[in-house]
Amino acid sequence: MVEIGFNGKWKSILLKNLLPAYFILTFTSSWLLWFASGVLAYGGELPPLDRGWLLAQIGVFCPSLWGLVFTAFLYPDRRKRCLAILGGIFLPATVLGWFIVDHGARNPGELPLHLKAAIFGFGIIVLGFFVFSHQLGLVKRGPFNGKTLRWSLASAIQLPLFFLAGWLLLSLKTGDAGIGVWAKHPDRPVAALAVLFSFDMIFGGALGEEIGWRGFALPMLLRNSRPLGAALVLGVGWSLWHLPIDLTAGFGAAGLFGAFFRLLFTCCLSVIMTWYFIRSGHGLLTAFLIHTTLNWLPVMEFANYESSMVLLFIMMALFAAVVGLGDKNMRGPRGPLS
Repeated sequence: MVEIGFNGKWKSILLKNLLPAYFILTFTSSWLLWFASGVLAYGGELPPLDRGWLLAQIGVFCPSLWGLVFTAFLYPDRRKRCLAILGGIFLPATVLGWFIVDHGARNPGELPLHLKAAIFGFGIIVLGFFVFSHQLGLVKRGPFNGKTLRWSLASAIQLPLFFLAGWLLLSLKTGDAGIGVWAKHPDRPVAALAVLFSFDMIFGGALGEEIGWRGFALPMLLRNSRPLGAALVLGVGWSLWHLPIDLTAGFGAAGLFGAFFRLLFTCCLSVIMTWYFIRSGHGLLTAFLIHTTLNWLPVMEFANYESSMVLLFIMMALFAAVVGLGDKNMRGPRGPLS
């Protein structure tokens, strides 16, 4: 790892307080933007794609934005790269969001064809950015080879396969196997799914969070913690970041019960993401794919969705326990740092 550009006492103080400062700034900026946006008043309903939504979306970007700022401040040799990411990825995403807001749609499906094409095109750019970027935050990727490709594909399909297994069992029991996207777009369901996937990739959390959570916070935690411990600590912080959303919109339940379920869910998910992060040797790609595909599931409007998510959580928890406790890589001294 490149050494931080400070010496002696200042370096010690910065390292000691780095993660608390990162979490405090991330929480504060995200929460202020969410409250100011007004989207929390919608409860469990999705807000329209208006200025409030865009302001709240900038709040979703805060984990990655602060991760890039801290990396640029502490590692002068990476400053240009961080600024390039801010200007080449996050600024265009915000501009795209402004054009979406200007149209006044309630959801991506109502947008005109040229904006759908722009969303899909920029989604390809973002995906390519995570695939081919040599370094993101504090993480350098390994060579992109057959092994890396297999790990990446596995990370992209594992949780959707878990979900589909539970969904099929429930569908057989209830006799309802409906998928809302197919019903709404019977002529072009694949195109609709591609746009929704790209929209979720850009605005659903993966882009806005993973460069921060797994690209900055996790490597910092791995400096002094074993991977399993680092994953659980990050899972707690990640869960608490969602607190205003969970207390207003719920997460499987209302109020504090929703926040508790979020804690369990994110800790299991954080263990799985950390396991892929370490085993893949490809930096953030696996975390980005897991985050995107998981958040993509609700937009497809599956019948029996909430019950299927319960089964998904049970399978996730079992898998997290197996890899977290059974894989020696998760009990090792540290994860892969650049």
